[in-house]
Amino acid sequence: MELALEENLQHAFENVFHTVLLREETMEAIVPDACPDILRLLDTAVTVELSGKQVRSGHAEISAAAVLEILYLPEGGGSVQRLTMNIPFRVTAESPALTEESRVTTELSVRRQEVRTLHSRKVLARLEICLRLDAWEKRERNIPCRLAPGAPPSVQLLTAEGETTAVTGVEEKAFTFSDTLELPSDLTDAALMTSQVSLSCGEARVLGSKLVVKGEARLSFLLLDREGALREQSFQLPFSQVLDCVGVEEEALCSVLLTLTHADFRLNGGRIDAELGVLLQAVLRESRSVTYLTDLYSTEGIVTPQTETLTQTRLLEHGTRRQPVREVLETGTAVSAVLAVRVRLGGGPEQRYSEGMLSLPAEISVLYRDGNGGLGMAERTMSVMLPLELPEDAVCQAEACLEAPALAAAVSGGLEVRFAVVFTLRSEQTVPTPCIVGAALSEEEEPAERRPSLVLRRAPAGQRLWDVAKSCGSTVGAICAANGIEGDTLAEDRLLLIPRCR
Repeated sequence: MELALEENLQHAFENVFHTVLLREETMEAIVPDACPDILRLLDTAVTVELSGKQVRSGHAEISAAAVLEILYLPEGGGSVQRLTMNIPFRVTAESPALTEESRVTTELSVRRQEVRTLHSRKVLARLEICLRLDAWEKRERNIPCRLAPGAPPSVQLLTAEGETTAVTGVEEKAFTFSDTLELPSDLTDAALMTSQVSLSCGEARVLGSKLVVKGEARLSFLLLDREGALREQSFQLPFSQVLDCVGVEEEALCSVLLTLTHADFRLNGGRIDAELGVLLQAVLRESRSVTYLTDLYSTEGIVTPQTETLTQTRLLEHGTRRQPVREVLETGTAVSAVLAVRVRLGGGPEQRYSEGMLSLPAEISVLYRDGNGGLGMAERTMSVMLPLELPEDAVCQAEACLEAPALAAAVSGGLEVRFAVVFTLRSEQTVPTPCIVGAALSEEEEPAERRPSLVLRRAPAGQRLWDVAKSCGSTVGAICAANGIEGDTLAEDRLLLIPRCR
């Protein structure tokens, strides 16, 4: 006969598809007729804006655009000139696991950029775009944990408790916010040359059935004043958003991705009218206690179990780590003033963990004025290293942002750049656990009259009472009652009186 088992029903989101894709985009741009020829490229600011994402059966399509603002020095002298490029692109990921019901989270970043002149009127831009995509499907999981009512009393069960981390919510919200930024009085008639946007999440917590997210947008602008000098201005715009997250516990841990969808900046006298579009994506996790069956037998028959492997995810770490960085960039000339400092953190497959270190690529660029009044650019590609101690089979995912805008100061022969990277880490370990999902009870083959009703046995040290009871056709309760034992610990070489329960 089949033994009926009661099950513990759990709802959670399963990560059915994960991929990291690299996409190279190139475009040529012609200098407009009204602009002078290019003598030398000076600086490039790149912003990636997500246009949309569509999920159909078998594939997901992400559309976006890279916006480049290029500064150059013109032939024959004169003030710095600006050239803009817009590179739209699409990235498609294919998998049979993708369905129209999939909830997809995505992150875009520029891994590498190369901008160079083909001649004095033409510029070539080459970008390597990194796309990280995860697809989530809501699943039900039934875990047998006890016998159903009416089961034979002769059947004995052994259960275990385990902790697992489950994804209980995958939510997103697109929103727009705007502000008016006041410029210093001597920049009222300045020209806006380049803009940079950095989004960061400061706090995310569940209150009731709502997810409250607080963050800020850091804006950095290069402006050309009336004297033809470049000036940097920075602003911080705080924001907060509320998302519905029904069925998520208040103790849930939240991972937030903030993706720029559009950025619009307009000079209005001595002000900048700023409007930003953001896609907020949140994955919520909580720890659960799971009871599952590990063994069973019958004192009146033979039990044939059906075993499957239960996959449990253990959260090893979920939090932030701060890593300070100090780099010296050689310029070959004296620096009289630092005009702008940029640090772009890479992503995707170059986030590597090996030999106790997480490595993240970073590109540093500093726009400066030399001792003769000329403009120069110092650049360096490096790796930010974060020490980590994780088991070999652990999986670590990290998002990174700058704690504050990077700073640079002139030193002998170059520039010293200082900044701090804040890593948001989530490391997990998958533990396969065999458990019983079904069983059949058959009649005993050995005649009951051939079996003694009482056995005297010396149990080896460290053996469980469960194993003794199972091997002798008894129960843990009967053995404890016959020997005055409390608990499941046996003294060394304990002589046990074992009554048969068959």
